[in-house]
Amino acid sequence: IDELDGYVYDSCLTSMQDLTFVAQWEAIPLSYTVEHYLQNLDGSYAEPRVITHTAFINDEVTAQLSDFAGFSFDESNALNITGGILSDSGGTITTAEGEVSALKLYYSRNSYTATWYDYDGSKLGEADVLYGAEITVPEAMTEPQRTGYTFAGWHDENRKEWDFSSPITHAVSLQAYWKPNTYTVTLDPDEGELSGDSTVSVTFDNHYQL
Repeated sequence: IDELDGYVYDSCLTSMQDLTFVAQWEAIPLSYTVEHYLQNLDGSYAEPRVITHTAFINDEVTAQLSDFAGFSFDESNALNITGGILSDSGGTITTAEGEVSALKLYYSRNSYTATWYDYDGSKLGEADVLYGAEITVPEAMTEPQRTGYTFAGWHDENRKEWDFSSPITHAVSLQAYWKPNTYTVTLDPDEGELSGDSTVSVTFDNHYQL
């Protein structure tokens, strides 16, 4: 009995009258691969993540999407090979463009918005940042100014100081954090007398009772 690609020999039927032998073949599961390509920050693609599937010879096979945090399937990418016919036991797939060794799916990085707000909630600016990248403060907002206050960094929605070395994984709102300045005030009694110190330390926007 000769070999038949994609099948295993099962049995042979015979006829006692004419001694006709008919081979019986049973299809066996065959492996094929789907390669998932994730976009790097520079626009290139990393080595694929390979997932193995099984089907029978001459089956139509379709690449199944996988869920990767921070990435979305790029259906417009011309390099996608989404389906074909499993044509041999070596995993070869026949497509409209020819034979390939694997199906291929390409994923682009998601983009998230980073928004900057001032102390009063007024919007200062925003920028789109790719998943996994670090947020860069726009140059116009690196040294904001506020009368009577010193800028003390950017805080997130939880009022925690934002770590700009952290990669972004979602949309982020950052608010300017300010510390009030402290000033030394000298009291001049103008020929009168002071009951206390002649200098006091006061904080901007706070009331001081003489």
